[in-house]
Amino acid sequence: MTTRSDGGSVVLELGGDVGAVVVRTDDALAGAELQIEGADRSGTRYRTHAIARPRHMGGSTVFAAVFPSVPTGSYAVWHVPGRRVDVVVAGGAVTEALLA
Repeated sequence: MTTRSDGGSVVLELGGDVGAVVVRTDDALAGAELQIEGADRSGTRYRTHAIARPRHMGGSTVFAAVFPSVPTGSYAVWHVPGRRVDVVVAGGAVTEALLA
């Protein structure tokens, strides 16, 4: 059974050929579903989605979608056509991007 995460909690699985992607957005995208799609280094297609949510860090709040387990490769993250950002994921690392 799949359950929704609570309060924007995320567990990252990093290492080997797996990285993560954190995409910051503006507050206008809070609650929006972002897609990530592309191919890993072997050419295998990968696609999934995440919700842009408020993330509370210390005394401030940012809005971000987190893709916790992404194979090493090149991807596009998008919300609607024309609003996208390209990212390259490295194993064992967190890739950050801005989708404004």
